[in-house]
Amino acid sequence: MNRNFYRLSIFVTALYIAITFFQAIIQSRQGLKMLYLKAFVPWFFLAVIMNFAGSVILARYYQHKKYKAAFSTVVAVAIISIFYFIVAYHVVTGNALAAHYTAAYQLMLLAAMAHAIVLVFSKARERIWLKAAGMFGLILAVTQLSFFWAIMSSQSFQLRHTLGEVQQWVAVVGSLGLVLYIKNFRDELNAMETEKSEVTPYLLSNTVTVFTMMVVFAATLFLSFNLATDKRKARLAQNRPASPEAERLALRFEARVYVNAQGDTLPYRLMKPLNYDPLQKYPLMVCLHHGGAHGTDNVIQVEGGGYAQVLSDDAYRAKYPAFIFVPQCPVGSSWGGITQLPEIMPLVIEAMATLEKEFSIDEKRRYVAGISGGGFGSWHFIAKHPEMFAAAIPICGGADPSLAKNVVNVPVWAFHGDQDQNVPVGFSRDMINAMRDAGGNPKYTEFPGEGHNIWESVIQTPGVLDWLFEQKRK
Repeated sequence: MNRNFYRLSIFVTALYIAITFFQAIIQSRQGLKMLYLKAFVPWFFLAVIMNFAGSVILARYYQHKKYKAAFSTVVAVAIISIFYFIVAYHVVTGNALAAHYTAAYQLMLLAAMAHAIVLVFSKARERIWLKAAGMFGLILAVTQLSFFWAIMSSQSFQLRHTLGEVQQWVAVVGSLGLVLYIKNFRDELNAMETEKSEVTPYLLSNTVTVFTMMVVFAATLFLSFNLATDKRKARLAQNRPASPEAERLALRFEARVYVNAQGDTLPYRLMKPLNYDPLQKYPLMVCLHHGGAHGTDNVIQVEGGGYAQVLSDDAYRAKYPAFIFVPQCPVGSSWGGITQLPEIMPLVIEAMATLEKEFSIDEKRRYVAGISGGGFGSWHFIAKHPEMFAAAIPICGGADPSLAKNVVNVPVWAFHGDQDQNVPVGFSRDMINAMRDAGGNPKYTEFPGEGHNIWESVIQTPGVLDWLFEQKRK
């Protein structure tokens, strides 16, 4: 090995630590919306490349030091990490591999744990900083797995949300463990007395090394700036104050809060049918808002609830008498179907059950509709509880196509714009095609040339509400 190898190793490791911290800061400000920023995809590939480069450097170093066990496990970590990144990328951009995310994440942590154990107990432990890195990595992997299992097993969405935030920062702090590798490379560099060392294709000249570092650093700065300044979706992550129009819309509904036995709370708005008669049975319309209405104010979800606005008009109330149920999802959570965030669907289902005990609701005529994040939620609700819903209207949403077999008997009318840059149209196309392949007969309307904001086109589509309220579970 020559000095340039260790210099490049220190540079790559330090830059990866900086990337990890920068991403954590952006994610803490924007939450899940960061994943749908246009600038996130190139940033994601930068992180993957830097991660892979670090693995290659370690593998070459272990090979040089003849640490066979460490070499084998770091190669395994690199391969499994590539698999995890592929799954994670598809979850973000297409949701097609969402069912494999849990397994991929756990497998990656187990591989990291195996590598850490090898550093502690194999020949590599002769290097004090490698042994320390192994001990640190083992503690980190066990902690991450414990948090992950706790999140998956918890029945409280608020607890899952809190654990998820803590786990995120544990991972960030854990990246500091890479400093131990920097210390090891630094010691190797200081110990070298001459440049007359083994020359291999991996070792670079001074000029090439400096040039490579400059290019990588410039690319990182450029992509970091793009990610930090991409506002196309960032403002949706803010818990913005209610506008006068949002306040006016919300006043048509009764403000309520559901609290379950664990103390989890769900603010929601409810509108009863016009001239409600408890001796009659009425449909229940569940309206799931988009990402811009996340919060706890129990106001802005009506404005973001799509059909909640339409059906609150007296003319529509007279034509389609129904209970309009508009829950509000807190910031940092989801309705479901989005792997990276804790879901509040169980809490919504519980609240629905209490409403059905209180009011005269037709259990065969439950409907769900939503936009964007609410579109994902609509798919998720019928996929997890197909026996509950008589129909669904997911708008620019999506789901894992492997779940299509669960919803073949649920009438669906989905909508999407073919130029949607926030939620790619492939989300809807894949789910609709999977439903048809499984024997279902969903309706699908795609708007050519339209992007994410298709709501006006949706409400101008004739016959949607007539179709919806005709649906009834057998």
